[in-house]
This record gives sequence, C-alpha cells and structure tokens, in this order.
Amino acid sequence: MSGSLENIRIHGSVVGGLEKYLASLGYDLQALALEYGLTLGPPEEWSTRYISLVEYSQFLERVSSLLNDPYLSLNWTSVDPAGGMKQMALAARFAPSPLEALKIMSRFASIAIDLSVCDVVIEKDTVYYCWDYSPLVVKPEQLTDRFASIVAQRFLTGFAGASSSPLEASMRREQPKNSSLYRQMLGGPVKFGSDINKIIFSREQLTQSNPGYDGEMFEALIELCERRLADTRKQGDLAALVQDVVVHRIASADLSLELVARDLGMSGRVLQRRLAENGTTFQEIHDRMRRDLASELLRNTGAPISEIAYRVGFSATGNFTRAAKRWFGLPPKQWRQQEAVVPEFLRSTMKKS
Repeated sequence: MSGSLENIRIHGSVVGGLEKYLASLGYDLQALALEYGLTLGPPEEWSTRYISLVEYSQFLERVSSLLNDPYLSLNWTSVDPAGGMKQMALAARFAPSPLEALKIMSRFASIAIDLSVCDVVIEKDTVYYCWDYSPLVVKPEQLTDRFASIVAQRFLTGFAGASSSPLEASMRREQPKNSSLYRQMLGGPVKFGSDINKIIFSREQLTQSNPGYDGEMFEALIELCERRLADTRKQGDLAALVQDVVVHRIASADLSLELVARDLGMSGRVLQRRLAENGTTFQEIHDRMRRDLASELLRNTGAPISEIAYRVGFSATGNFTRAAKRWFGLPPKQWRQQEAVVPEFLRSTMKKS
C-alpha cells in the first residue's frame, strides 16, 4: 500500500471491540486480518497506534461478505456500542449539554478517524451532525453503519445525561434490502443515497442541561483531547496538506497548483518552492493521488472504466487509459482482471467499458 493511503487513518482502539465480536461468532480477528490484508500490529499496541482507514473499511466489507451478514456493523454495535477513543467519549459524557457533547465529537473526531467532513450545523430548531470520508475510501458502507450507529446509540441511551433521540438520519450508501434494523439502531427514519452522512436532532432536546455535567472533569478531559489533537496535527507536513486538498478535489479535471495554493492560503509560487524544499512537486502528488484512487476503484468496486476515469479527474477515458498504462503497465480493464478483489456478487454487475 502506498504511503498516501496509509496517511488516511483510524485509531487502532476500534479493533478491540471487533476482536471480541468476531470471537463470539467463532472467528479469529488476527487470522482474518492476515488473510484480508489488514495490518494491525501487536494487540498490546492497538490502543496507542493508528491503522489504515482504507484497509479497515475494506476489511469490514470482506468480513461482512464472509459472514453473509450485510448488517455486520449494526449487529456488532447492538452488543458493543462503545467505539474507541475513550478520552473523547468521556469528555462528551461530562459536557454541559447534549449539544456541547455533539460539538466535542465533531471538534475532536480527527483524533480518532480521518474524515473529509465532520461538522455540527445548527438551523433554527434542527441540529445536523454531518460527516464523510476521503474519496480513497471507496467501500465505506460497513464503516458508515458502524459510525452512524455508535453516534446515535450514545444519544439514545443518555450519552450526555439525558436521552436525545435522533429525528432522522441520511446516509450516503445504497438502500439495503431491509432498513428496519437501521431505524432501530439509529432511533428514527433513515434515508439512503444522500450526498453526505447526517444524523438530525431536535435543537430543543440537545440544549437541555446534562444532569451528569462535571465542570472539573470536563475541563480536564478537554485539555487532554486538545493535547492529543495537537500531537496528531504535528505529524502532518506541507505535502500531506497538499495531498488532502488534492484528494478532496480529485474529480476536477482542471485541478491546478494555483487552486490548491489558494485553498492553503498561499501563492502558487510559494507552494511550488516549499514543495521543492520537501523533495516533491504538485504534479507528483496529483499523479500519485489519481493512481491511488484509480487502483482502489479498479480493485474494490464494479464501477465502469469510464466512471472511474471521471472520478479521478480525466475528462476522456482515452487519457485515463494512457495514464493507467503508465501507472500499472497494463490498460485498466486488463489490470482490473489481474488484480481485482471485487466480491463475486459485484463482478456480475460490472459493465463493459
């Protein structure tokens, strides 16, 4: 896996609960991780390190297929709703109100998982908790189910001192065959095929006082989260920042050094110079991000070649084919046939292109 994909991470504490859940079904997490290409490291380090979010999301999809359980993450959450990163969860539990708890979960989400979007939006009487992933996470269905059900269950069960049932949820995933479990786990009606993941709350419910509020404990935990967030940000560099901007704009055929520089608040000339000082260029980063996303889509989805070309920023399929030959040594269709790990049920839906 390339370094760019490894930079999209999730905290290793997430796998502790998954190990127990799989063991209850008679499966060994580490054996499955080895078989399906998820790099975990030793168990004693899971609570202190990060793992690849791309690998983890693919792993959940493959385990779901192995178990023949399309609702794997919802069933897992029904017996293990805790999730990882206990410091952030505790800070939210001792917050002055459920609304402040939700804001904490947005503010410090990047300690636990790399998201492209994580916001709390307040509109009159409604509060929206919104999130999404890097385009490099091409199979996020089980990941989304787990994330959404953890957030919803925390508020349904009085996570911040009083129950705050979501009004509705919208998920950027395909419609499942049976949505009843989604309604049960997310606490209200669920819509599918949304442009972004959202859990929607009543502002009145979220602004009620938290009877479990503890000012001293809350401040101490916020300070701890601030330190963790600062440590996480220190690990980044300019190339990583450029990579983040590029991958979020990857579908744009006219993406340029100047556009990225503007997003980062500097001139194109300054960005070019600073990247050169780091031993790279904008063109190298852009090309690597295109290659990485193309390889993920070819390997792990049944999307037509023409659609993949568009999603990685090529206005013509022929240009993408030439780039794929340069990257992989083969045309994209042949490389997919050689490398793909698409489940059999998706292979039948692949369109000729």
